[in-house]
Amino acid sequence: MFKQLSQIGKNLSDEFARGVSEDLNPSQDHHTKDDSGLPPEVVSKLKKFEKYEDKYPKLLSAYKGERLKLERAAEIEKVLTEYTPISSFDDAESLAAFFKDMNEKQNLLNNEIKRLITEASEKNQVETGEKSTSQPLNEWEYEKDINILQDQISQSEVKHRDELKELNKELQNTNENFEKLKGEKDSLVNSYEMDVSKLKEELEGLKNEHENCEKVSHEVIEKLGAENKLSQNKIKELEQSLSEKESTIKKLQDKIADDLEKIESLKKKVDSTSESSIANTENLQSSTPSKSSGKKKKKSNKKSSSNANTTVEETPVANDGEHEQLEAKYKEVCTKLGSIQENLNADWQRRYDALKVELNSSVHSKDELKEQMELLEKERKHLGDELNKSKDEIKEKQSEIEETRDMMKVIGNELVDAKDKLKELSGVDKEDMAHLEDELRKSRSELSSLAEKLTEKENQLQSVLSNMTQELDSLRISSSYNEKHQNQLNESLNKLKTENSTLTDQVKEFENLKKTHSSLRTSLVQKEKTIIYLEQQVKTYTESVEATKKNTDSIKLENRQLSDRLETLKRDYEILQADAKGRSESFEKYIRENGQLSERLSMLQDKYETLQSLKSNSSEHIDSIKRQCEELTVKLKEANKKIFSLEDEVTEYSNMIHDKSREINHLRRHISENSYGETAKERELKEKLTYEADEKIKLQNELILQATRKSRDVQDWKQANAELKSELHGLQLKEKELQSDILTLKTLNTNLQNNSGSSKEDSKELEKLAINLKESLSKADQKIRGLQETNDNLMRTNDNVNEKFSRLSKNYKALSKQLNELKEKDGNGTRSSRASSVTSNGENQPAGTRSRQSSFTSNRTVLPPETVSEMNDKVAYIKNVLLGFLEHKDQRTQLLPVVSTLLRFDSNDEKRLMMSLK
Repeated sequence: MFKQLSQIGKNLSDEFARGVSEDLNPSQDHHTKDDSGLPPEVVSKLKKFEKYEDKYPKLLSAYKGERLKLERAAEIEKVLTEYTPISSFDDAESLAAFFKDMNEKQNLLNNEIKRLITEASEKNQVETGEKSTSQPLNEWEYEKDINILQDQISQSEVKHRDELKELNKELQNTNENFEKLKGEKDSLVNSYEMDVSKLKEELEGLKNEHENCEKVSHEVIEKLGAENKLSQNKIKELEQSLSEKESTIKKLQDKIADDLEKIESLKKKVDSTSESSIANTENLQSSTPSKSSGKKKKKSNKKSSSNANTTVEETPVANDGEHEQLEAKYKEVCTKLGSIQENLNADWQRRYDALKVELNSSVHSKDELKEQMELLEKERKHLGDELNKSKDEIKEKQSEIEETRDMMKVIGNELVDAKDKLKELSGVDKEDMAHLEDELRKSRSELSSLAEKLTEKENQLQSVLSNMTQELDSLRISSSYNEKHQNQLNESLNKLKTENSTLTDQVKEFENLKKTHSSLRTSLVQKEKTIIYLEQQVKTYTESVEATKKNTDSIKLENRQLSDRLETLKRDYEILQADAKGRSESFEKYIRENGQLSERLSMLQDKYETLQSLKSNSSEHIDSIKRQCEELTVKLKEANKKIFSLEDEVTEYSNMIHDKSREINHLRRHISENSYGETAKERELKEKLTYEADEKIKLQNELILQATRKSRDVQDWKQANAELKSELHGLQLKEKELQSDILTLKTLNTNLQNNSGSSKEDSKELEKLAINLKESLSKADQKIRGLQETNDNLMRTNDNVNEKFSRLSKNYKALSKQLNELKEKDGNGTRSSRASSVTSNGENQPAGTRSRQSSFTSNRTVLPPETVSEMNDKVAYIKNVLLGFLEHKDQRTQLLPVVSTLLRFDSNDEKRLMMSLK
């Protein structure tokens, strides 16, 4: 680029020189073109511009490109002044030195990172070496150690399996003998218990049946009472309906009396009108010899009379027709009333008879219904009296109606006679006749309304009768159901009586069985004593078997833990490999970027040399750039200070995290071991405490066994306390070692701080690491607190167990005193009885069982002798453990508790051993 600029500058200088020479020496061409009329000066200038027409756009484009390049160079200068100690391009040598320093620092940092990774991996190997046999970074050695561990585990499992098989065989033999004795005892006990349970179940079943029958009878009685109440309510409703119907009948009777009074008033009016006409009719009948002649005269009189007489003659004929219609309607009304009364009486008689039958049936079922029937009969008599009274009244009214009929007949005859008289009586007022006609019409309308009302009431009475019939049917159904239910109750009562008689017989038999049961119990007590003695021996043997099982379980757990640890180590190794790959890639990126920057620097140096030739006069611009560079240097220094401070914090956090992670791993290991051992021991103690509380009431042999068990428990707890103390001492030693490691890491961090200098990207990554480290620290603190709490709880449980043990020892002493007193009182009698029971049981048993019992007693007093092969295996195992402890320094902390348990070291012995090895 700078070469191109120099060439462009040379071309421009040559062209300016040519233009000046042409101005001084004009050519002949100008003189030839003077014909254009332009002055020579203008022509010369035009010639110059003709030269520049082709070159000008090229020059413009070149100028613009160079201008852009200069702007980019200014931007590069700004960047360099901000992020490097260079203030201008004059300090190019210092920039090269700066980049060399950066490369050296990066190399140092990469080396330190590699060294730290290796140290961390070595420390992880040390920590995991305490958990597993070996943990090198090489996969081949790692797999080799895993195979060795697996072989050891398989060998230990085979040994334990063989031991378990032998123990299981012995257990099966003892269990078979014990189960035979137990089966005989259980068969006897079960036979007696089955008889007793059967009798109890039969008694309970009979009692339950008796109670159920009583409940059923009470429920039935309650239902009958409720149904009787309902029937009483229905009877009351019927009585109310009867009273309402009687009131309606009375109302109808009152209306009929009113109608009769109106008819009598009409009769009186008719009599008053007919008296005047009777005298005229008598005179006419005396003058005429026969009815026919009178009739002919009447016809002639009709023809000869005037219009007034014709109107007078038509009125009596109409009155005759109206009287006949009234009589017919009256008769119909009377017949309807009679038929209604007869129907009502018949229906009431039927209903009354049905009710009486139903009530009689219910009287047989209950005494309460009899009282109700008496009340109903009284009410019936009262109603019958009222009906008789109503019948008498109706008869009287019927007689009155017949009298009225006779009167009406007489009135009709009198009206016929009055017709003739009315013909003669021309002086009768038409107004009176019209008034009478109006009254007759009114009486007709009233009679029609009465007939309609009577029909409506008939319909109402019929609906009431239908409702009554439905209610009577429901009462019949309920009474039949009550009768059936009462018969069932009587049958159940008879059954209960028979069952009670059988129960009394069974109770007598049960008392006899109790006597036999008491005699059998005495024999069972003696057998139970012998069984208890055998059970004690079996329990001692099972305890030894359980101890071996627990040891095998603990070994299996350790194997599982080792396998889990191996898996975790593999995962950590893979994670570390991935981190190393990532770091190597990032390092390669940095190298690439450094190479690009070096190339850019070389380009910038070339450009700077070219620009110095062009910008010799730009001193002011250079001063401003210097100022900016100085400001950038100040900022760079501040940024470096911040980076150093952040690096210090990150190193501190990393150290703290390493320390805490180590402490947490140690604490986890110890707490897992402590928690497992102590929980198993707590379970054993709980089981033993419950067993001892139940066996306080038993005999001397149980107390002797309790004493031996308690002494063993005391030894176990003492060993556990010693182990805990040794573990605490080991933790204290590890804390001291960790403190020494912290001091060494601090020294390393100081060396790193002197050589540290990184960019913003590194600072961001460090900040992220610091945040992650803080979070992991908080989590580690929480875990440590939880572990401390669990340790406190374990100490509390230990104190509680010690207190319980002291109480048990006191109780044991008191019980031993009581036993001594009982021995002095009982004397030789109890001993002889026990000896006889034991000898009797021994005679019943086979020879094999005797030999087994003798073996149990020998096992109870003296431990079984160990074979030579077992001793050799144990010696070989102890030898391997001791050799591994002495050879592998990394695994000593892990193998120390194993060695202490095998050789039964105290905490002081462990301290001596560790000091001698150091």
